[in-house]
Order: sequence, then C-alpha cells, then structure tokens
Amino acid sequence: MIYTKIRNNLYGNYSKGMKQKLNFSVKELSNFDIWIMDEPTDGVDKYMINKMKEEICDEKNGKIVIITTHDFDFGNTIADYTLVLENGELKNYSIT
Repeated sequence: MIYTKIRNNLYGNYSKGMKQKLNFSVKELSNFDIWIMDEPTDGVDKYMINKMKEEICDEKNGKIVIITTHDFDFGNTIADYTLVLENGELKNYSIT
C-alpha cells in the first residue's frame, strides 16, 4: 500500500506527483461507493498511472467513479461512459 511509505511526512512537503499518489491511496483506506477524482494522472509517472488503471478497473464494480482527465488513454481504459466537454459544452457522449 502506498500509504505506508509516506505516512510520516507532512503533506505540504510533497511534490505534485506524491500528493496525487497520496490522494489516490485514500480510497484504499475507505470503503466509499462514490469516487470523484480530478486529473488523478497529472504529475504522476507511467508506473503509477498503470497501477491506478489496474486498481480502478479491479475495484470499480458496484461503485460510481467520476473522473476528469486530459489523459484520454487513461479515461478510455477505465470508463464505461465517456463525456467530452469543450468550453463547457458537451461535444461527445459514448458508451465504451
């Protein structure tokens, strides 16, 4: 678990990528039925992106997962439904 490696440090001292990893690991410590993630892959290395994909795909059944992302590969890999917005307008909706 990512959390065990970073639990003794102050959040404000972390890099952007480490903050993203910590934010993502919070879901491992809770049992929420709804996950909302804003740009979870921003500032994160490829290894962690792949771990996020795996964990979300393995654990999303029975949950509502809402993710905003500019990483179309990440979004399309894990999404059941995709909405594309441009300047606040819905440009595309698809079932993946």
